[in-house]
Amino acid sequence: MLNKQAKSLYDLKKSNYLTNKNFFEKFLERLGKPFDDYLEINIKNSEFYTINYLDNHIGFFSILEEKYLTSFYIPDSLLSHGHEIFKLILSMFDVELMLVTSFDEISLCLVMDYVSKIKTHYIYFKLNSLPVRKAEYSSKNFRKAEIEDIPSIKKYTQNFIDGHEERILKNQLFILEDDNKSFLGLAVMIPHSIQKGICSFGIYVREESRNISVGRSMLLHITKEAEKMNYTPRCACPLSNDIYRKTLESGGFVSESRLFIAYLRQ
Repeated sequence: MLNKQAKSLYDLKKSNYLTNKNFFEKFLERLGKPFDDYLEINIKNSEFYTINYLDNHIGFFSILEEKYLTSFYIPDSLLSHGHEIFKLILSMFDVELMLVTSFDEISLCLVMDYVSKIKTHYIYFKLNSLPVRKAEYSSKNFRKAEIEDIPSIKKYTQNFIDGHEERILKNQLFILEDDNKSFLGLAVMIPHSIQKGICSFGIYVREESRNISVGRSMLLHITKEAEKMNYTPRCACPLSNDIYRKTLESGGFVSESRLFIAYLRQ
């Protein structure tokens, strides 16, 4: 039960990202690792709230669709207040879930103190420095998508992505073809907007072209494209997607962290 003294000490007010921008930058600095574009998009689409302590702005949290807690930050010097503030958030808002990375140790510890159910949502991968075998399909077969490719992209990838024209204009879509110019697969590079210099990948292989190293070849080629643009790739794979996980590992990526879903209401 939250005591009355806590309610008088802390004040949680709806605000916005810009009001909390300095704290958000400190939040990213404390994490020390990038998260993926999925979590970034969810945070960007969230409502931001300021955390005030004795009328001083000390941190923030964000909530998506009034249900999902997507970020939480208070400075290290005030971590002793973490439990009371977290309990206040749970008492004031009907949040059901929290998205929290394994390297957000403060939030993860608070979540683990109050929930009994937490599961892996995505496995995070980073590029390692070990050599890998060459791509089975040459880089000559890998190219930037053009506006004229949109009908083929929609035909073979269905609802994999949206905003095709905008992504093409921003040089985010790449196509792998065979020597006869037949469409084999699509690779997507998604630059992060909050985490500068970071990008995420998406890979889609045409159904008839699966299990012949098309995905692995696209991954190797789009990684080279990211390097040319001075991006550091951050790949995320659902826990259940063994095929994509093995593709990432064979393409020189290694799993080293997680994105969890914590169930806040039992």
